[in-house]
Amino acid sequence: MISQKRFSLTTVSSLCLALTASNFLYTPIASASNSYEVATLKSFSPFITAWQSAITKKNIAAAQQAEEQYEAKWQGLEVYINHRSLPLYLDMEVDTQFAIRDELEKAKPDFSLLKKLSVHLKEDLNASIQMAQSGPDLSPLFKDLVLLRELRGKSINIARKVLSSNSPDIAKVKSSFLIFKQGFPAIASLIDARSLTAGDEIQAAIDAADKIFSNPNATVAQLTTANDKLVTRYGFGVNLVNAAARTANLKKFAITDSDKQNLTQLNVIKLALLKNLPAAGETGSNSNFAVLQPALESLGRRINIVGTLRTALAAYDKSVKAKPSNAVEIKATKKTALEAVAITQQALAGQFWGSPKLQAFLAGLPKK
Repeated sequence: MISQKRFSLTTVSSLCLALTASNFLYTPIASASNSYEVATLKSFSPFITAWQSAITKKNIAAAQQAEEQYEAKWQGLEVYINHRSLPLYLDMEVDTQFAIRDELEKAKPDFSLLKKLSVHLKEDLNASIQMAQSGPDLSPLFKDLVLLRELRGKSINIARKVLSSNSPDIAKVKSSFLIFKQGFPAIASLIDARSLTAGDEIQAAIDAADKIFSNPNATVAQLTTANDKLVTRYGFGVNLVNAAARTANLKKFAITDSDKQNLTQLNVIKLALLKNLPAAGETGSNSNFAVLQPALESLGRRINIVGTLRTALAAYDKSVKAKPSNAVEIKATKKTALEAVAITQQALAGQFWGSPKLQAFLAGLPKK
């Protein structure tokens, strides 16, 4: 249940809008999705220009700062590029961005090489814009995904990176956390629309972290633990939207009997976990998972939902059978498995999540 603490009038309005909008997410919107994607990609150009400028001036400190700002923005919009073209994405991130970053960390960077790489980065961006303009529309759910990822990229992910350094800038860590704390309420409805509990768990992690981050005597270890917990809880919420966006089919207008059959089988897996059945985590040829596996594989490799669910179930199965007395580990792996079930549910029917017919069907599934 969404807590009363967060369930304000604003939340109600936002949640209703999210649910209402999601009811129409399976309808092709010729210009809306594409224009937002193109505008988002074009907004990335100044970040590359700033990086190029610092490199041209041979200002390593400024170039490294520009790289951090670039990366924060990139973490949001990269989903457009890696969904449309994995080769272009890998060329842009691994072969170019990472190459620039690694070169800047050398004692004597090759600025001639850096300039060439930065020019190539801009060329890749232009190619991604052209690809978005000429390619098929993506689900409007990608906009939600970009917003969620952008917040993470400019806040708690920066805090995590700084905390892992040899001499963490604690002031920067705390300011990064504050960005997330202040930014989350505006987009919480995107997660609340897909889970009755994920948003509250994120807020609980924020509240717990706030106590640590506001303590002037908090250690790096304490700050790291609090931030990591927040990254994990928020990550689950992002993964729900990610699954719905990446598997959305704009040529599909309603859930099918096959979808219902798959959701019913997924519910069998969920109930087995809730009941702590001995075979709940099994993934072999005679398992409940095996029955659902072909349907999950048909969703494609862009999300690899079959791997997500299999890995989580296998981890739970291992903890139950190899460490039956370790209640803490069993509880943790069970939670992860149930969250994998929720993510799989979004992959199967997330684009129709606001549909009353879908919600009625889900409400009618066995609860025990």
